[in-house]
Amino acid sequence: MLEPIIQGAGGMRIYSQDLLRRLRKWTAERGIHLIADEIMTGFYRTGKRMACEHAEIEPDFLCLSKGMTSGFLPLSAVVTTQAVYECFYDEYESGKSFLHSHTYSGNALAASVALEAMKVMEEENIEANVFEMSRFMQNALTDIAERTGRLQNVRSLGAIAAADLLAEKKSRFGFQVYKEAVRLGALIRPLGNTLYWLPPLTTEIDTLKLLQVMTEKAVLI
Repeated sequence: MLEPIIQGAGGMRIYSQDLLRRLRKWTAERGIHLIADEIMTGFYRTGKRMACEHAEIEPDFLCLSKGMTSGFLPLSAVVTTQAVYECFYDEYESGKSFLHSHTYSGNALAASVALEAMKVMEEENIEANVFEMSRFMQNALTDIAERTGRLQNVRSLGAIAAADLLAEKKSRFGFQVYKEAVRLGALIRPLGNTLYWLPPLTTEIDTLKLLQVMTEKAVLI
């Protein structure tokens, strides 16, 4: 089980597409199911509809949530392959059917919102906007690192940009940056001493420029 291409809460660590491809091959050869957690990375966050597409692989199980409804209503889903589905699909008398269920499954309103959200993503060409955001965010965070001397290991993928704050391992520099950013008007929540941007996929470049200014000021406290 993995987050494809980028580990989120683990520190926004990006790994290679080749590793994901080789891992898919390794699991398939050994009959091991590959479960892709795309709750954060799905729906164009990394520049592709699904992060797995960067490596051109198909997992056995795909976990989805968050971006599926753009956060308007809570909804999650697990998507699987036809082969897995057929393992559980049969007549009741066979004793093989998968009868597990949830009392609050199949929320019609949340499903409708998800369908509309995906329609908007297509109509407004969110993928193209993420491409523009990606270029700006990488350059902006690199500029902050160079001007302040307080960031290292700048990395980005799609509408995700991150860097590590130069601080002692047990310091609370990240928390101090968070408090200062909030005071300035930006909600930035570092993972320990890993600073990252994860803005809405509809964010305009002018808004990202304000975020850049606020972030630089917060880092210089």
